[in-house]
Amino acid sequence: MRIDHRADQPVRSGIPEHGRVPRYYAVKIELLELVEELGEGAALPAELGLAERFGCRG
Repeated sequence: MRIDHRADQPVRSGIPEHGRVPRYYAVKIELLELVEELGEGAALPAELGLAERFGCRG
């Protein structure tokens, strides 16, 4: 299932009824916002930097 979401839209679509936002979904939204902020053609930070930014280091 693909959920289309734009960074400027509310994040209600895709959130379970209990209201807790899964971490993967929160990271998706943050990534979409980062891509929009950086602009077309800009390089994303390295994987390690993204993991630190989103608190996903394991």
